Amino acid sequence: MEPGIRKFRRSALFLSKALMLGLSFLTMIAIWWYQYPEATFWGPGNFMVIAFYLVIMVAFASLYGATRIGVLRLGEIIYSYLITYIIANSLAYAVFCLIARALVSPVGVIGATGIQFVISSIGAFYINRLYFRLYPAREVAVVYSERDLARNIIEKMSLKHDRYRVCVAISEKEGYDAIVRTVDGYNSVLFCDLDETLRHRLFSYCSLQGKRIYVVPSFQDVMLKNSHSTQLFDTPVFYSKNTGLSTEQAALKRAMDIVISAVALLALSPFMLVTAICIKVYDGGPVIYKQERLTLNGKVFRLYKFRSMIVDAEKKTGARLASVNDDRITPIGRIIRKIRFDELPQLFNILKGDMSIVGPRPERPEIAARYQETLPEFALRLRMKAGLTGYAQIYGRYNTTMRDKLLLDLLYTENYSILLDFQMLFMTVKILFMPESTEGIKDGTLLPGETPDKETP
Repeated sequence: MEPGIRKFRRSALFLSKALMLGLSFLTMIAIWWYQYPEATFWGPGNFMVIAFYLVIMVAFASLYGATRIGVLRLGEIIYSYLITYIIANSLAYAVFCLIARALVSPVGVIGATGIQFVISSIGAFYINRLYFRLYPAREVAVVYSERDLARNIIEKMSLKHDRYRVCVAISEKEGYDAIVRTVDGYNSVLFCDLDETLRHRLFSYCSLQGKRIYVVPSFQDVMLKNSHSTQLFDTPVFYSKNTGLSTEQAALKRAMDIVISAVALLALSPFMLVTAICIKVYDGGPVIYKQERLTLNGKVFRLYKFRSMIVDAEKKTGARLASVNDDRITPIGRIIRKIRFDELPQLFNILKGDMSIVGPRPERPEIAARYQETLPEFALRLRMKAGLTGYAQIYGRYNTTMRDKLLLDLLYTENYSILLDFQMLFMTVKILFMPESTEGIKDGTLLPGETPDKETP
């Protein structure tokens, strides 16, 4: 495709998004000016308020993916705009109160939020349609080593059929020449856990042919993504420190954990009290459930949760993960799990130092041992203190494979920063109000060209 056409498409989409955000921005400014005269004033200070609101609105729209039209689903785009406006307008309302030195009526701000939501819903719908007119679904050839992993990724691509169309899948066992002949007719190719030598050869070939390349990363790929670079005379070298957090990072993260968990406990204590009473009244059993989990360097600690299952739930079955329709979960448990209140006692674990606000979720020792039998890299999660929320909780789903959850956790540990922690906290606010996805990966998904009776190795 010619560069001029590519630029036109990007410009058309950028201007459409800017227009939609601009209308929403002007809506709030108009409401402020006409509905809150007690919170307006003449002079350069007006521009500071306007600039503050613009920066906050654009920052949260970007953080929550509201501008990622064509990547996220339309429903999530609209929901992201709603969360953006609720947060940005709440902060603007606080500024109005400070300027007026009084609690002003919130009716105008609520009305502005409603108007902005309507503008964004209509705008996102039409920009989404424009995106898929300008960018039709890509025809993708999949090259894989493991059939099950290929099925998993193809099923996920099929859920985004308006963006990807998997046309062919070929095993690395067919050899380099056969693979090249197969992928030649397609503008995109996905490498799925290939032999390293073969992947390098195919990557070079597809790059020279101008094909878009997607790669399902290995654990080593993720760990090298944020590696450091140096030179040995005239030879560039990448290196990974593998030392975890620095002393300064660990101290700053611990201070952040103490402050946030203490404030959260004070704010949420009434809800925790009501939850405890409901659990006790329902069956008279213990309110808090304690369970051994793993944290930094494999240390075992006792994690606290509000009990959501029947008493002695694992007496007969032993340690096993909860399923979607688990009959061990009580009616009260289903409610607190849905709104994630069962996790609140872990704020005490954070104050004690067993856990952090953000980090890989703590796993049970016996289940971790099972995972490590097939995924030795699972132990890499233990280089970071276990967390209440994290990458796998925010970007994963209930049916995300353990391999993919581990990759998500490694993306966090290998790219750690305090800024990333704050980003994860704000993203957690978004998923708290999103129901968990029920998009299960189908059993027995066929690869392109495969028939139901065809034997699989």
